[in-house]
Amino acid sequence: MSAPWDYIAKVICLGDSGTGKSSLTVRLCEGRFNKTDVTIGVELDSRVVDVDDGKKIKLQIWDTAGQEQYRSVTNSYIRNATGALLVYDITRKDTLSHVQRWLSDLRNLGEPHISIVLVGNKCDLADRRQVSTEEAAAWAKENGINFHVETSAKTGESVERAFVEVAQEIYRNIRDGVYDPRGKNTGLKVKLGTDSRRTVHRQADSQCCS
Repeated sequence: MSAPWDYIAKVICLGDSGTGKSSLTVRLCEGRFNKTDVTIGVELDSRVVDVDDGKKIKLQIWDTAGQEQYRSVTNSYIRNATGALLVYDITRKDTLSHVQRWLSDLRNLGEPHISIVLVGNKCDLADRRQVSTEEAAAWAKENGINFHVETSAKTGESVERAFVEVAQEIYRNIRDGVYDPRGKNTGLKVKLGTDSRRTVHRQADSQCCS
């Protein structure tokens, strides 16, 4: 039986503890709100999403712990990631400031052309807002991030949009030949027979696409 996807891509969620990374993943993959406990280490989930040209990408989503003591573990999972959600909490200004550190880790350890979305979670708590939409959008632009979105894991607002945007950019990189896993390991797997400008017939490292 043919796989129900054309590509598998490794995507990582980064951000401070309590920003709602796990809740965003649960909302996307299970369609429900779950006020989860603090993540210890790394958890994995997946969801197939539609992208351009009728293609489908299975996102393998690595939900990471935000606490400092798990940073070395988190960094090991950043390697070979092709997409990332940088998550901050709109009700906690410090979580946007700390995103700079997570972005530095991504730029140092992830794929050179990693697709990054800045996500301001908990927009259902607008009455407690400490980070304006304009401030976060300006930060994203200054740091070379092309897409910023505010989400609510509780209501589901724009959650799918955030993940689909990552998937779309990953697919454009595949289609345009930016990614060529034939010469190196990446967080990407392509189904045999899938058409792209650079057809790929190999998979990524052991932390992706298993």
